[in-house]
Amino acid sequence: PWILKILLVGITWAALQQTTGVNVIMYYGTEILSAAGFSERTSLICNVLNGVFSVGGMLIGVLFLVDRFKRKTIIIYGFAIMATLHLIIDYTLVGDLKATAIWLLGALFVGVMQGSMGFITWVVLAELFPLKFRGLSMGISVFFMWIMNAVVSYLFPLLQAKLGLGPVFFIFAAINYLAILFVVFALPETSNKSLEQLEAELSANHEDKKSTRLTREVGYDR
Repeated sequence: PWILKILLVGITWAALQQTTGVNVIMYYGTEILSAAGFSERTSLICNVLNGVFSVGGMLIGVLFLVDRFKRKTIIIYGFAIMATLHLIIDYTLVGDLKATAIWLLGALFVGVMQGSMGFITWVVLAELFPLKFRGLSMGISVFFMWIMNAVVSYLFPLLQAKLGLGPVFFIFAAINYLAILFVVFALPETSNKSLEQLEAELSANHEDKKSTRLTREVGYDR
């Protein structure tokens, strides 16, 4: 049972990576910037530059963050910053700020995402599962990650046409803030722990809860 619980946590964690909205910016960045006021040529160039920010954010995360901070600390701050940037982009899209500000905010978002969630997702998935179940569990989790990618990619243009860009980014912000609760209460901390230690902790927690439940049931019977 505890392995099934960890698998569900892994599936949810992998799916949440796609609800950050990063692939919306990468896939539809040209359309978003065009709607903001850039020409088609400038939109294409800026969307390519988003890739530069993506690589830069990844390098910062791998070289300077992953060994200095706990996994959950990086994730929580990443979600909080990304959600806040979504809200600012939401305001920018319905306000009078120029398209350049929208692009800079989007590029900053991509950098933050890749410097936190982008690489840490794979680190946590690799550390989360017991060794003998890791291959299958990671395969299932990544399968649901790409299912969520397809769902978000399909729904974005539909929601954009119906609600407009601002409300869609507000939805992403709300999801990112809610994801922090999942990380705080459900995602185990995997940093500085061996696979054996983590497996022992997770299985012990399950047995402790099981014993507590049985004790209560016996008490009720009496």
